[in-house]
Amino acid sequence: MTANYHTHTYRCNHADGDVGDYAAVAAGRGLRVLGFSDHTPYFYPAGMPDNEFAMHPSEIGDYVSSVLKVREEYRGRMEIALGFETEYFPRYFDRLIEEYSKYPIDYIILGEHYSGAPTDDGVFDTFQPTEDKSRLLTYTHLVEEAIDTGRFSYIAHPDVMHYVGSDTGFRRGCYRRMIRAAKAAGIPLEFNLFGMVDERHYPDPIFWEEVASEGSVDVILGCDAHTPGRVADPGEVARAEKILAGYGITPITRLTLINPVTKEKTYPEM
Repeated sequence: MTANYHTHTYRCNHADGDVGDYAAVAAGRGLRVLGFSDHTPYFYPAGMPDNEFAMHPSEIGDYVSSVLKVREEYRGRMEIALGFETEYFPRYFDRLIEEYSKYPIDYIILGEHYSGAPTDDGVFDTFQPTEDKSRLLTYTHLVEEAIDTGRFSYIAHPDVMHYVGSDTGFRRGCYRRMIRAAKAAGIPLEFNLFGMVDERHYPDPIFWEEVASEGSVDVILGCDAHTPGRVADPGEVARAEKILAGYGITPITRLTLINPVTKEKTYPEM
C-alpha cells in the first residue's frame, strides 16, 4: 500500500489522534500519499441537532489548518491531501459545497451513513439491519445521485447498507446499479479495512462478487483509520489484498483527486 485516502481525527468524536499522529505512522510504514477525510459537518437550520459523529462546523478551520501544517512538515517526503468524508444529503449539499469553496480542499469521498439529515422525513441509519427493500433502494438512489454530481473522488464502503432481506436477487440488482454507475463515471469503489477488521456487515461478499462479475471496475483500499496505528497496517493490508485476489481483483494504488468545488481533476505524483 502506497496511499491511503480514508483517515480520521479526533474531531469526528469517535476517533483518536490528530493529523500529525497519523502522518508519523504513515511515513514510518512507507506511504507516499496520506489523505485526510474526516467526517464533514453539515449546516442545518437553527435549532436542529448536529451530527454527533462528525465535526462541528466551527472546527473546519482548525482541521484545515492542521492538515496544511502537516503537509508542509512532510513536503518532499510524503504527500498530504486535504479532504472530507461527505454524506450526500441533497437538501443541504449545495450549502456544504459553498462552505468547501472557502478552503483549499483536494477531494471528498462519499460515506453515506444515513439516508438523510435530521430534518428529512423517514431518515434511517444504514448500519441498522433491515429487511425493508425501500431502504436499500433509497440508498442505491443516493449513491447514484452522488456519483452524478461529479464531485466525489471515490465511494467509501459502498456496501454499508445493512440489508438482510431474503431477496438476494433484489440485493444483487441494487449492487449492480451502484457498481455500474461508479464504473461509468470512473469512480473507484472502496474495500474498507475498518469494516473487515472490526468484522462488520461489510465488506459484503455478495457485493464483491458483483464487482468481480462486472469487471473493469476500479477498486481502492481504504484504511478508514480511526486510530493512528490503523494506517496501512501491513497485516490488514495483506489480508485485504488476499480477499480481493480471491475475486480476481487487484486494487489501484493511485487516486485521481476531484476538486469538489470546481470538479477539476488532478493526478498527484507518487
